[in-house]
Amino acid sequence: HAHFGKCIYQVVVSCCHRKFLKIRRTPTKGRGSLRALKPKLKSANPLLQTPTSRERRKWLPEPPASSKPLIALFCPWPSAIAAIAQSPVRIALLRRLRQSPPARLAKRLATNGMDTPLPLVIGIDGGATYSHGVAATLDGRVLGVVHSASMNFTGSYQKEVRRRMNELVHELELQLPFSNEVVRYNVSAAGIFNEATVDQKEKLCGKIYPWKQTRLVGDSVAGFQAATLGKPGVLVICGTGTSIIAGNLDSEFTHRGGWGPLLDDVGSAYWIAVKAIRAAIDDFEGTGPETAITSTLCEWYEIKNIQGIVPIIYHPEFNRAKFAILASRLDKALGNTDDVYQSICREAGTEVGKLTIRTVEKSGLDISPMPVFFSGGVLLFNRRAQKAFEETLRERFQVMLSQPRLPTVLGSTMLALREASVEITDKLVDQLYSTYRNVDELTKG
Repeated sequence: HAHFGKCIYQVVVSCCHRKFLKIRRTPTKGRGSLRALKPKLKSANPLLQTPTSRERRKWLPEPPASSKPLIALFCPWPSAIAAIAQSPVRIALLRRLRQSPPARLAKRLATNGMDTPLPLVIGIDGGATYSHGVAATLDGRVLGVVHSASMNFTGSYQKEVRRRMNELVHELELQLPFSNEVVRYNVSAAGIFNEATVDQKEKLCGKIYPWKQTRLVGDSVAGFQAATLGKPGVLVICGTGTSIIAGNLDSEFTHRGGWGPLLDDVGSAYWIAVKAIRAAIDDFEGTGPETAITSTLCEWYEIKNIQGIVPIIYHPEFNRAKFAILASRLDKALGNTDDVYQSICREAGTEVGKLTIRTVEKSGLDISPMPVFFSGGVLLFNRRAQKAFEETLRERFQVMLSQPRLPTVLGSTMLALREASVEITDKLVDQLYSTYRNVDELTKG
């Protein structure tokens, strides 16, 4: 950006410089091309005239007869170069141009009004369905917010993930001041457990972020930071996938779930959608109870019977995100009316609750009441799943249920701030959240 600002400065100076040249363009006969540019001066010499003096300046020797005006104007012969460079009038003119208001403005833009670049951190939240990016100062002021599609490390093509990663960074840079320096990057990505391996880091971040300034973690790690602000507790993520992380008093973390749809992300939106389709198939084959799921799916996908859904769900573009969207649509349509679908949702909440209990017991976390934070579309919007989840937990622990204080992308930003040796205080957290909301509203507007 500093280089770009200097370029603006030079362009402004050049434009002001040309202001003192009276150039006439006249078309040639025939093809209509432009003749070579000639300075509108009393003499044939390509000389500059200052605003304060209209006298003819004979700094240069007469050009050779064979020289063309265009060459004479832009490419002076060697004997004239020294004369132009040492000309006192030219030096005075350039000094005046550099002090002009447009040139001063361009120079101020180039340096952002500061002698040193503005230090920043960037936090990226690469979710399984949506991704987000934030750029913030070291005192917690958010300057840029961007949103994108999925950046699932294991569920998407590597080239696609890297392309979206690059787009996020590029869009963030467009919102930042000219003069800045990113001191730390933190990237959280779905499909990664805790800290990334060297191979994962190279595949996802290579040639996009500087290695020594980048940390790559799982999305549950950034979510835990956003929920608990680094304090002991439990985070349960149940959206497109299911992931649970518990941090004890010794800052040791235990992670369960997050295996992806093929290895059974129990209770997730993907899991609910597959269970619902399976229930419709059982209804069609007569091996299960009747359910409105069958007719609903046939109506939505315009198929004669449930057999027609096979080519649809096996199509390469029908990814896990579309399964999650299907689960959300089913909940809105059948959440209060169909017994089979309601049973699937209760089972989802119960299974997530059991997995949470096993995670807490493994971590050795012993706090009463236990702070449990939950996020993800299933636990936030599916009322039956949420109720079954809460009932399962309260049978075993005394818990204090709440939603995360910050969005996951700000948890990733806080990890970047910690890597930059910034102390996380309540004042900084409040400023992060308030400025994030303001900037996000502006970018959406």
